[in-house]
Amino acid sequence: ASEDYSGIGKAIEIVETSHIPLVAGLHTFIARPVGGSFFCGFAGYCLGSEGVRLQIRRVAQGISVLGISKYELEKLTLPLPSLAEQREIVGCLSSLDDLIEARKGQVAALKLHKRGLMQRLFPAPGGTTPALRFPGFRDAPPWEVKRLGEAASVRSGFAFKKQHWTETGVPVVKNTNVKPGGLDMSGCSFVSESTALSVADFSLQEGDILISMTGHVGQLVEVRSNNLPAMLNQRVGRFTIKDIRRLDGRFLYYSLAEPKFRRKLEVLGYGSAQMNVSPTAIHGIKIPLPSLPEQREIAGCLSSLDDLIEARKGQVAALKLHKRGLMQRLFPAPGATISRPRGTT
Repeated sequence: ASEDYSGIGKAIEIVETSHIPLVAGLHTFIARPVGGSFFCGFAGYCLGSEGVRLQIRRVAQGISVLGISKYELEKLTLPLPSLAEQREIVGCLSSLDDLIEARKGQVAALKLHKRGLMQRLFPAPGGTTPALRFPGFRDAPPWEVKRLGEAASVRSGFAFKKQHWTETGVPVVKNTNVKPGGLDMSGCSFVSESTALSVADFSLQEGDILISMTGHVGQLVEVRSNNLPAMLNQRVGRFTIKDIRRLDGRFLYYSLAEPKFRRKLEVLGYGSAQMNVSPTAIHGIKIPLPSLPEQREIAGCLSSLDDLIEARKGQVAALKLHKRGLMQRLFPAPGATISRPRGTT
């Protein structure tokens, strides 16, 4: 069962887990090969091929939740080459899967390293000196504690009305678009170019730091060039640095990304149905600040690490795309003539 066609009929083949007790969950079917029709691992890839997925989408039924019956599954036709060819296909795709998982592991390890590094580069709660300081700053004085409002201001976006929304045009960043990994503009709202021009002060620029002020308060994103053009909606705040000679924008982003900052916001939040936080409350939060050169050193280090993480994530995406294209070539196209298997149960 699934709420959309992309999720219905997804299948995995469980291998090398005979020593682990497993139970099939609700809305899950167990299919086992009859006889020696399948080489170990082939069925999982076969059921994920586009030709089989298309058959599943055609017979899926339901309104709010899509489902497929055991009877319909038994009628699926599967492309079934010789066992020798199946073995070659499995070897090719499983090697690619291993490479994808290795790259994912690198991303996870880098994220974990970054988290630990940030804990050492920024003072502990209530402190003014971090555990780790770069050469040239180890004898520098403790960081100066300031109210955030002394160094930067935050302003909410424009309160667009119902009549402003259009089917296409300039994207608008709402709270729902502010995600932990960055801006997610899938399913975003739009306003016309003329509306955007009339409130140009709320257009976003590359490098803007945004914060969610309703719902999951304290989510932070930095606007990138591929997010533009875009407008800022109400209840999403944008930081403006008051004196760039005293505060580096990238340092501010990493400083606010610290978990302790979000915990402070949650304490200051209000509202019963959903949490809200005001610009005034954000301005009142105290943050420790080192000298501008040390800020830039810290920001440069973490930015380089972020670039490396994004590069590894790009490799994962490229490998997944390569696998998708490879499967389209290894399995018959939808509608192509295929042999029917001897059966599954």
